[in-house]
Amino acid sequence: MNASDFSQLLVVLASNDNQARSQAEQMLESLKVNELPKFMILLVSELADETKPNHLRQLAGLQLKNVLDSKDPQKKVLLEHQWMRQDEETKTQIRNKVLLTLHSSAIEARKTAAQVLAEFASVDLANNQWLNVIDAVLKNISEPQSVYGIQSSLMAIGFLCDMCRAPALKHNTNQILTAVIQGMRETSNNDIKLAATEALVNCLVFVQENFERDSERNYIMETVCQSTQSTDTRIRRVAFECLVKIGYLYYDKLKPYMEAVFTITTKALTDPNEKEEVQLQAIEFWTSLAETEAIILEEMEIAHENNIAADRECYNIISQALSPLVNLMTQCLTRQNEYQEDGDMCVSNYASNCIAAMALVTGESIVNEIMPFVSNNINNQDWHFKEAATLAFSAILDGPRPGDRMNDLINRAMPFLLAHVSDPVLLVKDTSVFALGRIAEFHPDPLIDHHLENVLKALSIAMNDEARICSKACWTIMHIAEAFSAESSDEKQSYALSPYFKTLAEMLLASTLREDSSENNLRINAYEALSALVHSGARDTFEILDMIVAELLNRLEQTLTLPQTEEVCLIQGLMCGSLQVAARKLEFRIVKHADRIMTFLLKIFDSKSVNVHEEAFLAVGAVAAALSQDFDRYMPHFLPFLLRGLQTYQYEQICVVTVNIIGDLSIALREKLFNYSDAIMEQLLKNLQTNELHRNVKPNIIAAFGDIALAVGARFEKYLPFVGNVLLQACEAQVDVSSEEMVSYLNLLRENVLDAYIGILLGFKKENPQAFIPYVDPLLSFVKIVFEDPNTDQEVFKNAVSIVGDLANVYEMKIKHSLQQEFIKNMIEDACNSQDAETKQRGTKAKKNLKKISLF
Repeated sequence: MNASDFSQLLVVLASNDNQARSQAEQMLESLKVNELPKFMILLVSELADETKPNHLRQLAGLQLKNVLDSKDPQKKVLLEHQWMRQDEETKTQIRNKVLLTLHSSAIEARKTAAQVLAEFASVDLANNQWLNVIDAVLKNISEPQSVYGIQSSLMAIGFLCDMCRAPALKHNTNQILTAVIQGMRETSNNDIKLAATEALVNCLVFVQENFERDSERNYIMETVCQSTQSTDTRIRRVAFECLVKIGYLYYDKLKPYMEAVFTITTKALTDPNEKEEVQLQAIEFWTSLAETEAIILEEMEIAHENNIAADRECYNIISQALSPLVNLMTQCLTRQNEYQEDGDMCVSNYASNCIAAMALVTGESIVNEIMPFVSNNINNQDWHFKEAATLAFSAILDGPRPGDRMNDLINRAMPFLLAHVSDPVLLVKDTSVFALGRIAEFHPDPLIDHHLENVLKALSIAMNDEARICSKACWTIMHIAEAFSAESSDEKQSYALSPYFKTLAEMLLASTLREDSSENNLRINAYEALSALVHSGARDTFEILDMIVAELLNRLEQTLTLPQTEEVCLIQGLMCGSLQVAARKLEFRIVKHADRIMTFLLKIFDSKSVNVHEEAFLAVGAVAAALSQDFDRYMPHFLPFLLRGLQTYQYEQICVVTVNIIGDLSIALREKLFNYSDAIMEQLLKNLQTNELHRNVKPNIIAAFGDIALAVGARFEKYLPFVGNVLLQACEAQVDVSSEEMVSYLNLLRENVLDAYIGILLGFKKENPQAFIPYVDPLLSFVKIVFEDPNTDQEVFKNAVSIVGDLANVYEMKIKHSLQQEFIKNMIEDACNSQDAETKQRGTKAKKNLKKISLF
């Protein structure tokens, strides 16, 4: 294909002719697969050609960028390797033309070139190639050929800093920062200033050393603050984005600048001529700062519980500025329009989020500041103030602790909230129902004790309103039901919701069938509320639960004959979710529906719509748990789908759920699981060996070995050589401790390894404990590693303590010499002295078992 033909192909690709466009896509894909170097050269030539239409140049650039880009991480790695295999001449030609295009007079072309450069340079730098790219880009700024080149080079720096973490980038931090700050300050061209300010947002993560130096930090902060006063709205917005990012990246350096930042944000929020997009970022600064302080306070509390020094100190900036901030945010709350929705990016929604974040970090203190505004306006004749007061009250509810004071405030507010559910203004109704839901979520006692009947009456009115109101009413019912679930109402003959249970269930089921049920998450919220209601039910609701299950099954049966569209799959998944909860609630009483449930679930598994399989597997697990060994009659039919679920490597969550179902089956079937364990074990071991399966699934597989061993007992010995080898390899796993993600993964892996050992040990305990003896010493060596690792988390530590206690209990004097180690004594003492109740309990139990063999 020559350049002319290729250009024509791009013209077709950009056309509105679907059939022709589809053919063009196929031809481009064929060229990419079979002649990748030529494909890339043609694309970069099109991008660099100043005579070509701008939209086609942009299209060519995006196609070139996609040669290396994919949302699938595994595919992206393959694409990067493919690029690295290209000959140097091809790569050099592409790089040079991309650099050349940075000087294009067409913004579409030069901005796309900046994106392409960042994509390719991030891969190259990570592989120690194209090392002069940063110098080349910076030269465009320090020795400019054109203003276009300055702007696009700053864009490229921003994109590259956002994508790349290669050492070469970090080594050039000072030069990059100098170029960016220079672009923000030393030009009258607002497009260049904007590109520089956007670049600063992305390179802030690299400038930690610069922020440590007072003079450099002051200069950066001065530049950012000056930029918030630019005459260009775009620059002001991005400058505030810089402040937001600085707030959480460099919180410990903020204090000297807070007075200036408060003045700047106040000016932005009180200026009637300021654009909303700027004001949103001004609010976001305080929201982000409050969230950062909440995280730091939580870290400090955890450190205190563990008698260690916290990594960071909270300077209580939000608390110190609370009164003026509340005044500022409540003013913003009144700037709403009647038809705005929750997700709308508007000042009142952002202000509400900010108040909620401040409530989390200030707790009781915010009540004193917010309540005068609430009390003065909750029944204001101006609906703007009425709704704002209601929203302000809702926003603080997650902050203060439950207790008499909050109960009193809620009792006083409740008559207004209930009345406003029928307000003529849509937003007032919406926010009033939302407030009831927040009360049910965070302070349910006064609602349940004094207002339950009136609240449910108000919600029944709301259920007949617009979809957005009905959806929030369902959400509120869910939280009310969850408040009862926390009381273990299933142990009671009756409970406070019993008189309303049938009506509530009927309303929720009816809501799922509304014509507008796909709007505002109505259908989802209705089914989730139904599940919560079912879960909360007392024994006197079981007859109604039986009717609910029958209705759900009738509906599910109807969907099985429909085309498996995305909406149908969503509905099936929601119904499977409710059936799962009902099965766990009714337990053995679900048996009368079991045949229909399993028939329909097996039909769902037989469909190719994997989107619903996760919920279907969870429902099977619930039925198995309810039927216990009687579930065995379904296993021959279900086993092929279980194995297929384990083989769906590309769907990580389905694999995880399928593996976890093995735990339900193990508990339910007990020794009958042995009839199917060969096939299950074979597939689990295959899963551990394949690189196609995401690593996050593998700890669950290891834990499943323990579940199976507990179920089949001594007959697990046939698998022990294979499983034992897997566990020993897992014990030796090491990760980069500088990565929080990898440390968390290692802890999860170790927790599940210990779970597996516990299950295998207890499985052999009765009939063949000797089979496990060869694994005792390697296991204890692993326990020592776990105990001495400062990154070990509480769950791993608890399992380590448990396995030591179980070993002492099973083998007693036979392994006393192995247990007679100083670290074991220290570990058990640490557990016994732990502030965590469960850890202390396990430590006490282990110590008791060790005392029996005179080791304490």
